[in-house]
Amino acid sequence: MPGTRRTPIGRPPRPQYTPEAIEIFRKLRRARTGSERWWQLHNALCDALPGLRPWDWRCVENPDEPLHPSLRPDPEARQRWRALAAMADRAPPEPPPAAPLWPPLAT
Repeated sequence: MPGTRRTPIGRPPRPQYTPEAIEIFRKLRRARTGSERWWQLHNALCDALPGLRPWDWRCVENPDEPLHPSLRPDPEARQRWRALAAMADRAPPEPPPAAPLWPPLAT
């Protein structure tokens, strides 16, 4: 009897966001929308989010901010914003890296 008897579970996949992506998203929320810093963080977030394709260019979109009239709302980008916002609010912020002791202390 070839094959498997396993019955697949039909649950939808949950997005897996890295701590790096959540930290970038926190910084993105604090940046002024449309500023140079915001775009730099947006591009870094696009690189940090798994499974995005090049045409998923606006990787996140704040559902509470009005869009430019020439743009249409992107439901997937808005859903990613909501998911990242929920995770950023739940997860503790990453501690800053420890400062190296340089020059070494004299003994």
